Amino acid sequence: QGNQVHRAIACLKPGDLLGLKESDNRFELIDQAGGIVGRLSRSFSMPPGMAFDSGRVAAVVVLKKEDSEADYQSHCRCDAWELVLPELVFSRHRA
Repeated sequence: QGNQVHRAIACLKPGDLLGLKESDNRFELIDQAGGIVGRLSRSFSMPPGMAFDSGRVAAVVVLKKEDSEADYQSHCRCDAWELVLPELVFSRHRA
């Protein structure tokens, strides 16, 4: 719970700008200070023919271990955590 990512997420509010960075075959959400505030699903890929244009915080929600399915609870590292819901905008590649 004392991890830097929790402090960074706590500073976010809806409308704040987000960046998108690929790292180790996954995409990370980056705040304006360059800190990681989230990671997209392993199955996420850029829409074909599109490039990342911009990102913003749509919301920050709190998830709780007790609300997770029983099989998943053993994987939770803390009892409650914040999840950044991003609004990501993509545009067509220009030749």
